[in-house]
Amino acid sequence: MCLHSILLALFVSGAQYLPEGISQDATILDLFDASMAAHFKDMSKLSSLFPLEINQSIQLPRKCNGFEKSIDEKSMCHLSDLTNKQFDKYDLKNDGTLDENDITKMLEDVIEVCFDTLDNNNDGQIELSLDAILFNIKTDFFQPSIDENWSYLGDDYNIKPSDILPEKGYWSWLEKESWWNATDLVSWTNLLNKYSNSLIKQDDKHMKKLIDGPLITLINLLDQNNDGYFNKQETIGATIAILKLMDANSDGIDTIDEIIKYAKETGIFVESQLENIKKAIKLTVVALSDKLFIPLMTQIEENNDGMISKNEAKKIPSMDVQNTTNVFMNADVSFGHLYLVFYGPDTIYDVDPEEFHPKVFELAKNTVEDLEKIFDKSEGFGNDSNRNDINKATGAMKTAIERIEKEVDALKKALNDIKAFI
Repeated sequence: MCLHSILLALFVSGAQYLPEGISQDATILDLFDASMAAHFKDMSKLSSLFPLEINQSIQLPRKCNGFEKSIDEKSMCHLSDLTNKQFDKYDLKNDGTLDENDITKMLEDVIEVCFDTLDNNNDGQIELSLDAILFNIKTDFFQPSIDENWSYLGDDYNIKPSDILPEKGYWSWLEKESWWNATDLVSWTNLLNKYSNSLIKQDDKHMKKLIDGPLITLINLLDQNNDGYFNKQETIGATIAILKLMDANSDGIDTIDEIIKYAKETGIFVESQLENIKKAIKLTVVALSDKLFIPLMTQIEENNDGMISKNEAKKIPSMDVQNTTNVFMNADVSFGHLYLVFYGPDTIYDVDPEEFHPKVFELAKNTVEDLEKIFDKSEGFGNDSNRNDINKATGAMKTAIERIEKEVDALKKALNDIKAFI
């Protein structure tokens, strides 16, 4: 979640939970407090634990009972378990409640993760321009969020089929026969093989070919230690590798032009439509930047340098809700041109229906082959960790040099003033 989307999400999802008539002195922290109360309530399927009031302690959600039958029940159960772990991380007093201090720490962590995600060169600053941020995405863009998630999941946590699938494979309560069993949930490959073996109809041949070929190859590629699951490092490696596919000049940054270029090279999309999409996205993001992001972020920017530092971002919790609400209400940003390019009469696909499945298979096959090259070159992404450290060191050095230059300029000015006085 980005800094601007924090404010958007809080405004949209949190404002409805505030007492009627937002007080003049309510802050983003107050709004976040109410929003988190609703979050923990919804995720744990509770109906009346929380009177949703500002600055009230939030209570621990329920735990799963272990008897979930359908995939929907199991998925919600797993989400509830994850929510409990997140809750436990911030229950600093270990008393089963979250008070104002706990919620404050949670919001501070959310802001830090968002900042680190958008800090494309890891120098402790982000530009005061939404288009400059979103049109230049670093290839380890998702790592801060993954690190944060694993901070409460635990370093030994693995993403596995049994997280979302019950031991007996019922899609719903209406099912009479189990579709999979515990053995099929031992690994993602086992589960895919089970699904592939069930595809016996003629209409299923394209899906079966896709699973047996590129998809299982991809799963085995991403599962670096071959345990059938995905651990933290494998998840980070997968996201980096996918973003590297679009990094044409290998500088560690995906620009919007590189992303559109990659989409064109797939041969599946109409090039003119991709250009229309790029244009519409740019117009929308620039409008959001000018009417929302910049007006909001200038409330916390201190030195008018066109950048937001991490220290400046820490002031977001104390921002005034009323002023923030006014910015949103007065923005008047239109999304009409975006809607037209995605849902208008002109198709985005440039593929004959008879050739669609073969082209998708070829694209999947080529993509997996490109990913294999990236993994071979990165040696399990140890190099990306080094690159991240180098980027951080370079960013810190750059910041230090800029400060020294400012101090030198100030010293020169002082000397000139002394000379003029003498």
